[in-house]
Amino acid sequence: MSGPSSGVAPLRLLSFDRQAPVRQLALSEAVLDEVGRNGGPPTLRIYGWPGSVMLLGAGQPSSAVDQTACDRFGIPLLRRMSGGTAVLHDENTISLQLTLPAEHPLVSDDIHRNFRWFSEFLITALERLGIAASWTPLERARTEQAPPGLEGACYSTLAPYEIEVNGHKLIGHGQMRRVRATALQAMVYRVFDPHRTVQLLPLDAAADIDRAGDLAERVTDLRAAAGHAITVDAYRDAVVGVAESIFGPIHQPGNLTPAELDRADELERTKYGSPAWTFRR
Repeated sequence: MSGPSSGVAPLRLLSFDRQAPVRQLALSEAVLDEVGRNGGPPTLRIYGWPGSVMLLGAGQPSSAVDQTACDRFGIPLLRRMSGGTAVLHDENTISLQLTLPAEHPLVSDDIHRNFRWFSEFLITALERLGIAASWTPLERARTEQAPPGLEGACYSTLAPYEIEVNGHKLIGHGQMRRVRATALQAMVYRVFDPHRTVQLLPLDAAADIDRAGDLAERVTDLRAAAGHAITVDAYRDAVVGVAESIFGPIHQPGNLTPAELDRADELERTKYGSPAWTFRR
């Protein structure tokens, strides 16, 4: 990890919030657009979710999730802008997006290089919380296979450079690239309940106990990794502390621009709140 970079705009840190799932998805893309299209500054956004929502990967078939089960449990089914497979976000999830302009020295056209330094960034933050973690080597990730019935669940496998503790997945991540910006995303569970994910996947309910056990063997959370509860503020402070060592001091949270808010409104209406987007596959 390098120190503050000269000649680069200061990092904009947005305040933590918990907004409706459709809004959170729209804001993520709006920030990426602001940095890429409008020359916005490097931006760190750490945010939460007010309740449960099941998020499909951008290219994942909607049949990978049991919509009837989502309706039964009152859990919205939406589609995010990043790839991969389905992830259940809830009140114990902490999400993060670091968006950098294309000319920033930390990003390149090599997606593996981007993932690797981003994982090192997050591992350093975890060290501040007393958690010893590592990233998954590319060669090992290529051999990962989900157990039967868990193929549609993101946390059933480790992707290259995702963060693990003793072989258990702790942080999943994604990367979105525009012509002039790259967004690196990560999510972690403060507390993970495998049954809540399994009950939303299509399979005979009689197999749910086995699938939950399989998933539990592959996933960990902040509480288990640290040996005690980790608050949102503690995680946020650890991440921000590492960010300051790279980007320089952050004196106060920044604000979303009018263009970002307008863009988020548009994306809510035309994309993330639209069944045409959610069920496009």
